[in-house]
Amino acid sequence: AVVSTQSTGDYQEISPWNTAYVKRFKSAKKPWFRFLHGTMTDLHRFCQNRPYLQLFFAFFRSFGMWVGLSNPFLGACVLISVLMDNVYIFVFYCTAVCSGIFWCFYLKVEKEKIYNGLYPCQAIYVSIT
Repeated sequence: AVVSTQSTGDYQEISPWNTAYVKRFKSAKKPWFRFLHGTMTDLHRFCQNRPYLQLFFAFFRSFGMWVGLSNPFLGACVLISVLMDNVYIFVFYCTAVCSGIFWCFYLKVEKEKIYNGLYPCQAIYVSIT
């Protein structure tokens, strides 16, 4: 969503990954498994202060971004389908995404872009070529 901050056309991106934006809202109180069938924003808000869980989901989101949707469950399905096709390609893709995540942290890329799978998924494209 894009929100105008001034009347001159200066726009600011609103993102559920932005910690300052998310803190403005009340968090839902429900068991952890209820977040799995909710919206991705609910799942992200559940993981907001758990960086290791966000990194775990970033791995799967990268595979989801490979088909165009930043969704960890879609990424898990893509990963399973790759595993069913060829084990060597599965290992190759997992290595590519893990190295992509490593290089993103090493180069100090914004964590938002790492956690949503946008930059680590590019390693898959590079590994294909």
